[in-house]
Order: sequence, then structure tokens, then C-alpha cells
Amino acid sequence: MTTTAKNEVEFTTKSCNIKVEFYTPSIVRIVKVPTGHTFNKKSLVVIASPQDVAITRNGNKVTSDSLSIAIDNIGRVTFKDKKGKILLKEKNCKFDLRTDGADKGAYKVTQTFTLEKDEPVYGLGTIQNGILNRRNTHKLMEQSNLEDFQNVVQSIKGWGLYWDNYSPTNYDDDANGMSLSSEVGDGMDYYFMYGKNADGVISQMRHLSGKVPMFPLWTFGYWQSKERYKSSKEVVDVVDKYRELHVPLDGIIQDWQYWGSNYNWNA
Repeated sequence: MTTTAKNEVEFTTKSCNIKVEFYTPSIVRIVKVPTGHTFNKKSLVVIASPQDVAITRNGNKVTSDSLSIAIDNIGRVTFKDKKGKILLKEKNCKFDLRTDGADKGAYKVTQTFTLEKDEPVYGLGTIQNGILNRRNTHKLMEQSNLEDFQNVVQSIKGWGLYWDNYSPTNYDDDANGMSLSSEVGDGMDYYFMYGKNADGVISQMRHLSGKVPMFPLWTFGYWQSKERYKSSKEVVDVVDKYRELHVPLDGIIQDWQYWGSNYNWNA
């Protein structure tokens, strides 16, 4: 069964309810909840509002000027370009009900996607392994001292995906597919973007989340950094030496141990 309202279509399957909501002809939001449940989350990241998008509905397929979205009878979504080329396919999804604790009544949500065998994907933030391609990667995306994560991936095929969940999330890519599994969620919520290339996907993510502010001019200059400076005098002396040598210096970094109340340092 399908219901429609200008730029969105809702599907009901045996296992879940699915909302397909176009923000632009090439950006679509997918929301899934178990059958009989509702989903009213307001995003903390996405500030854009859905535009009025001309869409065509034909059974379990929805088409815009840029994308074709098909949903099978068990709720798996397939994304195609306007020529019918498959961009990304869902494999399966899973809702595990939380039965105790502060998260009782919510779900652990997992979505698996099928990628092509040799399809590189990039993103996720700062991972300390020296590898850009996120295929064959297993990572708990939880902010830490050395690694920072963003729930965004993009493919060399020109699509991007923003997974809109803020709880600890496991990213896994192996022979079974690419999976995102979040510890807590009222439902599954992600945005599929077809930008055709990396710049296009970045532009679409900025459309959703807001423009990136320009940093002040000094941040584009030369920065001096080392493990740490042991006193404020040492920092000032380093800056003075740069000035004495007429070497441009725009920033100096105190990495750690700048706290405390002893004679060495107290920022």
C-alpha cells in the first residue's frame, strides 16, 4: 500500500513502514520504523526543509528528475539514476527492541547495503589507519581523543549517504555488505544524495546541514606545533625567535598539559 503527499510517499510492508521524502530531485530521505510505530525525530544536523519536488509514482516505484527509488515487498530500497543504472541497494534491515534501561522502548537499528565488489567508498571522518578507502573496514564510530567520526560515506559512483543517528554506531564492510548499526534509535533515518561526483555530494551535504563558515585568514598560514611546551615563557620565546628570524608564523599549538595551577603552566 502507498500513500502520497506532494514530495513524499509512504509504504507499508509486513515488517516496517517506510517514508520516502525528497528534499531535492537528487536528495532523498529514507525513514523506516517497525509496522505500527511512529517516528517524529527532529534532526540535530539537517536544517534544510524538503522542497516541492515533482515525483511520479508507479506502484512501488517513485521517480524524480534525477532518481528512481524502488521498494520491494519486504521493504528493501534500491536507488537508480534516471537512466536506470543501479547506484545503491539495500540488503536487509533489523530492529532489535531495547527492553531495559534508559533506552527501553527504543531500538538498536541496523541497515546493510550491497556495494559492487570493487567500489571504493570514502568518508566517516578521521580514522588512524592511513587508508582512505573504507571498504573492508570495521569501526565503532564513537568520538575519541585520536579519532573523530562523521556518519557520511560517499562512493566513487557519485552517491553519498548520511546516516542520521547520534548514538554509538558500528560501521562494517565485508563480504556480507556495508552495514551501519546504531545502538539506539526510534527508527532508521538516512539521506541518500546523488551528486554524480565528490564535489556534488559535498555540496548536497552542505545543502542539508548548512554552509561551512570560512576560517579566519591566519588559520591558512604557518603553524608551529610540538608535543608540548613546558611553560608560557617557552611559548613566548619561540614566537620571539620566529620574529627575530623574520619567519612568518600565524599560530602556535599547545597540545596538552596546559591546565593546572603549578608554576609551569596555567592557561
